[in-house]
Amino acid sequence: MQASTGLQEANPTERASVLDWIEVAGIENMKGKHETADVLTREAATTLTVLLAGIGASLGYGGVQAIEQGAAPLSGWAAFLVCVWLTWLAWWLVKDCMMVDPIDAIYNEPENLLKHASKPLLDQREMELRRLQARIGSSWHRNERVAKSLNRVRRCAVASPLVFLVGLAIAAAFQMTGGKASTQTSPPSLNSGASAPK
Repeated sequence: MQASTGLQEANPTERASVLDWIEVAGIENMKGKHETADVLTREAATTLTVLLAGIGASLGYGGVQAIEQGAAPLSGWAAFLVCVWLTWLAWWLVKDCMMVDPIDAIYNEPENLLKHASKPLLDQREMELRRLQARIGSSWHRNERVAKSLNRVRRCAVASPLVFLVGLAIAAAFQMTGGKASTQTSPPSLNSGASAPK
């Protein structure tokens, strides 16, 4: 902390008052980081629910189309592609935003505090503030990583209609290619005027 030099020169009473103020602010800041982590977890769970609903709907639509028509039509293949796309997004969301990930505690453990018990109390408090700042920074980076991944998943989910259109185009291209291949490989028909062999 850059203010440590000034605190060392202050009288003990003033120094204690400043440390009290900084400690309260630091603890409240750390509590805010924990609350942010809880909010991100709830938002990720809501997003996962939406993705799972989309996976079920796209898979069900493609399956019904295949059963009713005997073979999946163009829209059925496109729905299957959307299902794969949403499944990949759900896996990404769970891996980066919902896996159990430790977060720094608000308060330090007694064993760590006792390591410097021989030093004056005000010096110990100042050292603990430095450690609190490190925990705040670590929690901030954790929340930032989760928030960025959550936003990326949501943006990709919005692109699902484009994935459906791409699936339609790919299915249509394969259908046209298959139709041309079957036409080119079909045997030539016999002329109507040709006589049958005796």
